[in-house]
Amino acid sequence: MKALVKELLHLTEVRQLTEDVRGGVSPVLVTGVGPVHRAQVEAALHRDSGRPLWVLCADEREARRQAGDLAVLTGETPLVLPARELQWRPMESSRQWENQRLAALYRLGSSPVVVTTPDALVQRCIPPRVLERTALTLAVGQQWDLNALTRRLAGAGYTRCDQVEGPGQFALRGGILDVFSPGMEQPVRCEFFDDEIDSLGIFDAATQRRVENRREALLLPAAEVLPGWEEHTAEDAAANNSDLKQAGSTAKAALQAAAAEETPEEPAKEETAGEPASSTTGVAALGVISGTGVRMRSGPGTGYSILMTMSQNAAV
Repeated sequence: MKALVKELLHLTEVRQLTEDVRGGVSPVLVTGVGPVHRAQVEAALHRDSGRPLWVLCADEREARRQAGDLAVLTGETPLVLPARELQWRPMESSRQWENQRLAALYRLGSSPVVVTTPDALVQRCIPPRVLERTALTLAVGQQWDLNALTRRLAGAGYTRCDQVEGPGQFALRGGILDVFSPGMEQPVRCEFFDDEIDSLGIFDAATQRRVENRREALLLPAAEVLPGWEEHTAEDAAANNSDLKQAGSTAKAALQAAAAEETPEEPAKEETAGEPASSTTGVAALGVISGTGVRMRSGPGTGYSILMTMSQNAAV
């Protein structure tokens, strides 16, 4: 396949396309190509530019197809960033897409080929700073306070249960901690000796039996929206819900006392300690969507090659 991609670069149209991209010409429209040919042009552009490749497809189905074609043509595994399903009424629903999205967001900066859709790009997502700080790596030999570790998992959106059955859950039984991270296909079991991780391995959620030993495991946050998260650490964020009322009462009393000392002739004005402002939600925005479509820049200073595939057209 690498030989095929190399030969494509000798075609007049593809050579002109790569020259335009290197020269900062944007946008460039390519017409009259089918899905497979679009993937071939994308792979050729990726090989010629040596830059990360972003492919913007019309829908999820087209994105999956393009990712499969690009995996064969480039020899790399493309990262597919899905859109998050929105629910406008309270109901029990699968969080499969959100789990996949969290795993993709964590790998976003290190993936050479990314395939996504306009819906996925314009959705608000977890801020990079919060994603980085709530992600946790457990390794054999590490020392943890189990209470602090469970508070940190709760602050990262995990739900405590008696037995782990799906992503976003954790269970603690004595010195055994089971966690199912959204970035993993199976849950991980950590066995503690006092406060040290003595062993770590993957287990089957159905049989609860270990199937593979590991030296370390990456635990991603279990949700994109973390109401308890603030600038402090995740374990404090999980614990601060119970401390907010007490802190608010203390601050209120201190403000009233200070006001009374400064202006004794006037009645002290009541001060109300409000809740801390929640952290600003980040926005995943790589392009601007207008009524005529999606326009993105691709020049020498951007560092990315971005392709948009819509129906039978592909625009760079």
